[in-house]
Amino acid sequence: MTRFKYTFSSVAYEELKKSFDFYEVRKQGLGDSFEKHVEDQLEFLSQHPFSFPIYSNNARRMVLKDFPFSILYIADEENRIIKIIAVWHSSCNPKILKSRI
Repeated sequence: MTRFKYTFSSVAYEELKKSFDFYEVRKQGLGDSFEKHVEDQLEFLSQHPFSFPIYSNNARRMVLKDFPFSILYIADEENRIIKIIAVWHSSCNPKILKSRI
């Protein structure tokens, strides 16, 4: 099975970066742990893009295991691309998240 490539929207990339910074400020190395966890989950996602349930419209949601975040994405089967729409903290308002889809 050929892997899907993934790309981040500019907003999702900023969310990822801000979350990394937040964790790194709280404890040195925690940002790196967060980043590694996200990378591991994205690696799994690139191999199994349709494993996660549809959240809204055609967007799917992967809940991270070790951090209180979800990754919202759209998998384009024809082009084998995953577009990351959000790296979303579980305490944030889901209405805002749905407005991006």
